[in-house]
Amino acid sequence: MEKLHLAEDDYRTTAEALSDALGSACFIDDDIEVLGDGWEGFLRLTAIIHRGVDDAPDYYRRPITNVIPIWWEFHTVVDGEEILNDFQFGELKTYLIEK
Repeated sequence: MEKLHLAEDDYRTTAEALSDALGSACFIDDDIEVLGDGWEGFLRLTAIIHRGVDDAPDYYRRPITNVIPIWWEFHTVVDGEEILNDFQFGELKTYLIEK
């Protein structure tokens, strides 16, 4: 396998793992494990997380409005061997930012 192509579901899976790791934080400097379909990997990320305020009478939340990466690496492993991938951080952001 030359390079692992990441599909829409792979970005969703990665965004969910990152969201779980973030909680309500506004900064992250961590490695996040990701289990994809036929591959596993990790996202090493240092980033600033911008959040808005969604305030209503019955709830309060702080949705992600932007992610500013300082450093990132995305590693993928298939059958115990690390392989290159076509990961794009800009694509991941589209699954993180709440509109």
